[in-house]
Amino acid sequence: MKQDELLALLRESDLVIKTKKMKQIITDNPRYFSLFQEILKLQKTMVRKDQLGDQNGFEKARSEYLKQLNLLTEMPAVAEYLNGTEELADLVKELTAILNQGLSISEKD
Repeated sequence: MKQDELLALLRESDLVIKTKKMKQIITDNPRYFSLFQEILKLQKTMVRKDQLGDQNGFEKARSEYLKQLNLLTEMPAVAEYLNGTEELADLVKELTAILNQGLSISEKD
């Protein structure tokens, strides 16, 4: 199977279609969208505080992040979207491992 065929299969999969649909619902809903934006800011703050070695600041941002994440995941569209993106990430990891294994086998031949 060629790369283009694989990408087409992925784009047409139920998982990708459903995840895109949930993303559209989120971006069209101002409340969902603003909560997502807040979570992204908190994630950036957590990374910045961690890199600076500010453990107290990191824990404070993480606590707020978890509160916001709980609010978001109570919303069905958001929960489905997050589950879909997690499944897609897992699928990409699996495909990458398969492709790398195939490449290492072909290099040995």
